[in-house]
Amino acid sequence: MNKKHIAVIFGGTSGEREISIKSATGVLDGLDKEKYEISSYDFPNDLEKFLDEYKNIDVVLPILHGQFGEDGTIQGFFETLGIKYAFSGVYGNAIAMNKKATKTILKNEGILVPEEYTFDNLKFPLVIKPNRDGSSLGVYIVKDQKEFDEKIKEAQKISDDIIFEQYIKGREFTSAIFGNKNPEALPILEIKSKNTFFDYESKYTAGMAEEVFLDESELELEKKIQAIGLKVHLALELKGVSRTDVIADEKGDIYFLEVNTIPGQTGTSLVPQAAQKAGYSYSEFLDKIIELALE
Repeated sequence: MNKKHIAVIFGGTSGEREISIKSATGVLDGLDKEKYEISSYDFPNDLEKFLDEYKNIDVVLPILHGQFGEDGTIQGFFETLGIKYAFSGVYGNAIAMNKKATKTILKNEGILVPEEYTFDNLKFPLVIKPNRDGSSLGVYIVKDQKEFDEKIKEAQKISDDIIFEQYIKGREFTSAIFGNKNPEALPILEIKSKNTFFDYESKYTAGMAEEVFLDESELELEKKIQAIGLKVHLALELKGVSRTDVIADEKGDIYFLEVNTIPGQTGTSLVPQAAQKAGYSYSEFLDKIIELALE
């Protein structure tokens, strides 16, 4: 049996480089060495090496987070070279990375999204966040004008494209979706952060957040959240795997927060946990991602 040649690309130049390296380490450990010939490339450092070798590669796993990884840029590069790659395409990544564009599309699909404010109509408390970044980098919850004036400066160090959103207090959940045109919703995890919200520290520091699967008493809630995840995946034309984060307020209304097109693969990552709960071992999960890339 000819082994498929899988290339794991990691690193990148975004603020999430460190997370990308951790994710790639998990993927490289999890890939079945009996099934695949495996190469790894730290981008952009190994770009020349990759260009020398890419014609022998069957599938690329781009384990890149944030700008240049999840914004359609690297996907366009792969398209130009004619290489098959995992996860979403140019369009899906470009739209999902732009929070304003994503919310406009999803609002038209009937999904609740937080109200957006301008400098002229701020309502506190509110959330400051970069329009085009992930991992909750530069995201702040502020309760008054004084705090706003301080945190806006911090956020602008990360991005000059900032949005202000309605703060919604409630329970946070994540919905992992697996597939291309006929995706399946994986079990829902509730995120119980030790911080005010599921921020960068909570996402990537062991012990800073507790992830709990919903039990049978909340089956109806689980189905509602899964339906939102599926609708997001299909509306944004996502592929392979996506992860949609939502929040349920005190009245039970469920609001879309953000979507990840290349979810993390670290030891504390959510999608591998959900896949395991659904019956996939980690290596089977990676096998399926490769199968979806080859469809």
